[in-house]
Amino acid sequence: MDIKHSEMILEVAIVGAGFTGLGAGIQLKRAGITNFRIFEQAAALGGVWRDNRYPGLCCDIPSHLYSYSFAPNPGWSRRYAPGREIWAYQQRCHEQFGMGSFISYGMEVVAATYDEQAALWVLDFRSGEQARARYLISMSRGLSLPQYPKIEGIESFAGAAMHTACWDDNYDFRGKHVAVIGNGASGIQAIPQLAKVAASVTVFQRTPSWVLPRKDRAYSALRKVLFRWLPGAQRLHRLQLFLTQELIYPALKNPGGIMHKALTWLATTHLNRTIGDPVLRQKLTPNFAVGCKRVLVSDDYYPSFLLPHVSLQTTAITGATENEVICADGTRHRADVLVYSTGFKNIGDMPFAITGKHGKTLAQVWGQEPAAYLGVVTAGFPNLFTVLGPNSAFGHQSALFVIERHVNYIVRCIRHAGRKDWRSMDVRGDVQHDYNEMMQQRFKGMVWSGSCPVWFKNEGGRIVTNTPDSGFGFWRRLMRPNFDEFVVEQTRDERPTSGARYARAASE
Repeated sequence: MDIKHSEMILEVAIVGAGFTGLGAGIQLKRAGITNFRIFEQAAALGGVWRDNRYPGLCCDIPSHLYSYSFAPNPGWSRRYAPGREIWAYQQRCHEQFGMGSFISYGMEVVAATYDEQAALWVLDFRSGEQARARYLISMSRGLSLPQYPKIEGIESFAGAAMHTACWDDNYDFRGKHVAVIGNGASGIQAIPQLAKVAASVTVFQRTPSWVLPRKDRAYSALRKVLFRWLPGAQRLHRLQLFLTQELIYPALKNPGGIMHKALTWLATTHLNRTIGDPVLRQKLTPNFAVGCKRVLVSDDYYPSFLLPHVSLQTTAITGATENEVICADGTRHRADVLVYSTGFKNIGDMPFAITGKHGKTLAQVWGQEPAAYLGVVTAGFPNLFTVLGPNSAFGHQSALFVIERHVNYIVRCIRHAGRKDWRSMDVRGDVQHDYNEMMQQRFKGMVWSGSCPVWFKNEGGRIVTNTPDSGFGFWRRLMRPNFDEFVVEQTRDERPTSGARYARAASE
């Protein structure tokens, strides 16, 4: 990091240059706030779309919906874009909005501490450098930290091993015996591709998932030209996709209603039409309601089990040897390589310590029951904004939709605080408490309530990740901040340097 930046006080510090950090930076700049810096630990932007490279990687939300509304891409190749194309889209946004001078690469944040006396966030980097900022924006990040299962004897395994989120591009799967542990969103994309080259693929399934047909298709050249020259047509297509995704919400809201029955019929029909073997079909049939866990989409996952060299194991793994995976029924399965498709850690798991008022860390305050107001601000952590925080994930809408709603809310807060010369703003504890209790009440009767075995519940059964809102409801809730809900402190003498000064320094 340039020494000029370490000596000055930023208006805003942003951690990470994925969709969240990039979007926050673009919207701040568009709002006229240029005294900000995005700190990225890697050597390139992109976040999960930079890091994830497993075969078959693509988005499970339609491409025209999985993009910024202010930066439409008329050239998406397919209804569901592959991962490298999404990464390329991020790079185009970076260039289009001139974000190059605002990103510092190779800057890994190891701690962020709120200085109560100065009302500033102090960021410590692994390099030993520091930065100070009035406001801090960070993704909660728990959902980007890979989760690994505990397997007895795994240290003796002599073959290769990789998580789908940490893929080894140099490993040659041709002719190998592949053991895939888990069948989540990444697994159902990678398994069909691995089956094309491997000698055998053994899928170790703990719990089956409901899978809907993806119905993926390429966009025609004519359609792409139409979107390019008639932007209104593309916006209309995006709205149609949003409304289609929104149709899933009534099924989640009312598991006994007609929309849930329709969704169940679609999922079971997709399974029954593909898998004729009743034994295999039973193994792939979940014992919980559709929508209880994340509904996946795929056209080629079920057909991969019809191949003679692909098998499904549903008995729990009890151990591993040098070249085998051992199951509870005593069976041993040869493996040259282990592929973990076991998801990510919970939202409460933070990649670095964030310490707020009175020396309390965010991890301590959230504990087993992460709670924030609107998923964005947490009492006791002034001027801290988290994107995709507690109770803000959807079971049916795009994560980019959430990111934009959160970022727009944050930018409005920062602009208003600047106009009022506020030194700090901290959401009131009673507001946060009442909001989160209301959220939990609204979950009652939804498909996730009761005994639904979802990972986004804590040990006490409290839903801590998803929101009970529809897309429209979430949009309305985040539309305009209510500043009566904050405890504010007026500005003293020490203030952030001007945006003009920072803009000059950043370009040098």
